[in-house]
Amino acid sequence: MSSSDTWRHILCADWAKGPAKRAVCHADVQTRRLELVERFPWTLAALLDFAETELDGSVLIGIDAVIGVQESYLRQAPGWREGMTFLDWLPTTQTLPHFFEAATEVAQLAAERPFFAVPTGVGGRRRFEQAATWEPRRRVEEALGGNPVFIVRGIPGSVGSASLELWRELRKLLPDPQRRFRVWPFEGDLDALGQTDGIVLAEGYPKAAYGTALASVLPAAPRKLSKSRREARDAAFDALSSSPWIDDYNVQLPEREAVTSDDDRFDATLMAAAWLRCVLQGHPLVAQPVDREAEGGIVDTSGSHRS
Repeated sequence: MSSSDTWRHILCADWAKGPAKRAVCHADVQTRRLELVERFPWTLAALLDFAETELDGSVLIGIDAVIGVQESYLRQAPGWREGMTFLDWLPTTQTLPHFFEAATEVAQLAAERPFFAVPTGVGGRRRFEQAATWEPRRRVEEALGGNPVFIVRGIPGSVGSASLELWRELRKLLPDPQRRFRVWPFEGDLDALGQTDGIVLAEGYPKAAYGTALASVLPAAPRKLSKSRREARDAAFDALSSSPWIDDYNVQLPEREAVTSDDDRFDATLMAAAWLRCVLQGHPLVAQPVDREAEGGIVDTSGSHRS
């Protein structure tokens, strides 16, 4: 069974630290229509509620925040025991009062307080990473050039603050025996999870989405865009709207102004377009190796693997 037979809806979210900066784009696979969904505040609970109450059939939710942790960290994390996955372990952090408090001094860094802010000045990041007893990045981040999850601020494109907020919510929802969603890849293969007509939460990566959405053919390598510049967003949207695959599949995009008005809506739309393209063209949604115990994986990394 192909992905086009599996997924009915795709929801992609740009997950900023605060709800005011979050944006969500919905791709209806059958109608091939993309639409920005305006709802405030966007929390994980609100996103899951929208998928459950407003959409029918299988829903693939992508969030550009980290879902997983370095294997070398998990194996020394407080509360972890042999056989635990990242999902099993995350709720145990509720017993760690300082877990989500970013260290501002190297002496504060510890397995029970792994997040940190990079100080200004030369060598600040290196001092923290040398003090850590775990690897700085997951293997998939090494391959893609992504930023480490535990850095909350102090470097361009830091992902820690958004991931931290996602983990706060996720750890409260995971223990519920009645929860209606599953988290890839820790709870099964992507398409196998989708065949249950359920809701699946997965990690996305905007640079991979830029490459997939804008490439002439697939697979495509991740692409860098100066998304903070309006001219770059406008040019990328124009390139997307004139792409042959958009015409071939009669894909309906949101209005240009809505997409390019800010980089949050832009990222959500490009990620939804990229994943929709993979589904429509029968291209694998997952090309990178994944780790179902600790590190997780990233959807839409086609053509980006480095041996």
